[in-house]
Amino acid sequence: MSERMSRGAGRGPRRTRERPGVRASSLSRESIVEAALELMAREGAGALTLRRLGSELGVDATAFYRHFPDKDSLVLAVGDHVAGWALERVEAQRDDADDWRDTVRLVARTSWQAAKLFPAAAALTFARTTGEVAERRMVELLLATVEPLGLDPATTVRVYRMFGDAILAITQSNALLQSLEPTLQDKNSSAWSRIYAAQQGDAFPVTRRHVAELLSVTEEDVFEFTIENLIRGVEALLEGDPTAGNG
Repeated sequence: MSERMSRGAGRGPRRTRERPGVRASSLSRESIVEAALELMAREGAGALTLRRLGSELGVDATAFYRHFPDKDSLVLAVGDHVAGWALERVEAQRDDADDWRDTVRLVARTSWQAAKLFPAAAALTFARTTGEVAERRMVELLLATVEPLGLDPATTVRVYRMFGDAILAITQSNALLQSLEPTLQDKNSSAWSRIYAAQQGDAFPVTRRHVAELLSVTEEDVFEFTIENLIRGVEALLEGDPTAGNG
């Protein structure tokens, strides 16, 4: 799927794309996922139903059951496509000599780009574990990055989960915001200036003192700041800081 086709938003003007019907026997998992991604890029995650997808492809909705036992299986495959997009770029840019910190930063950066490129798909699979191939490879990559640090197995898994969960939580929550209707996106993004900056009186004095910074910080700033501080936390853990990693 081209970046151009999936760029732009989780939602677009609602319209039916005319395309010639295809033979049900010519469908594949990959072609169905591609069509689902294209549909969601135009009309949002809510448009993804088997009936609507069948209309897009000119086949009966039952044709999909040859490849997916139910809609949720298709949803998970769509989520794995997003993970696969990020993984391909991690593998293309990663050097075996990279420091573990650089690998974590690369995974974070490409995951941010993937969620931004496929916001509807990322939002639809928010907090889901797909169990599909790309996700399993990404889990293996992150664990293989953390394991050589020499932490005990339980801490190794916690560090892996910390990085993985933080990356997914922030990138996909941002994708969820991108998937809102444009008017809701504007309402959400302007809340800091409409509400917080306009607060009067002494009810929220600390917030008022930091209004300028609250208005200027971006979601990507916060994401990068989070990843860098998680890395510093692991560095402290490796240096033997007795307070690092305590919960």
